[in-house]
Amino acid sequence: MLSDSKRLSYLDIAVVGGAAGAFVAGFMPWVSYQVDLLPGPVSVHGWSAGFTAWAGVLLLSVAGLLWVVLRVGSWSSTTARAALPVLGVSAVGLILVLVRWLSVPANNLVVYHWARYGIAVAVVAGLVEVSAALMPIGVSGEWLLGLRPGRRRSLG
Repeated sequence: MLSDSKRLSYLDIAVVGGAAGAFVAGFMPWVSYQVDLLPGPVSVHGWSAGFTAWAGVLLLSVAGLLWVVLRVGSWSSTTARAALPVLGVSAVGLILVLVRWLSVPANNLVVYHWARYGIAVAVVAGLVEVSAALMPIGVSGEWLLGLRPGRRRSLG
């Protein structure tokens, strides 16, 4: 059980919620195809919509699990230390999902393609996850330079 010092923060909920949303979006329809010879459209869910789709959803989901391991695990509970690897993994996952969205083929004379709501849910979940993982690092990036927030080192 979590002690008072390890209560779930809004960032914890956002990262894990984004990962869960991306995982669920993998089961939603991502692309639909309508062939003139067939009576109805055929939908493809995220787990079978190509490498960039399933790899992106998998990376977004793994980033949420990584956040839980780094935040709840006994060896590291600092939010800023947990944020950097989660930010990297979730950013790559979001990029892969965006690549899949942009690579939905154009319509031709025989087959009509269009993106469905599952891919939009995955993009929103990825944006939430990346944004929440970016917040602890801070805009200035002081943690990346080895500085503690609020302390300045002189250059001279």
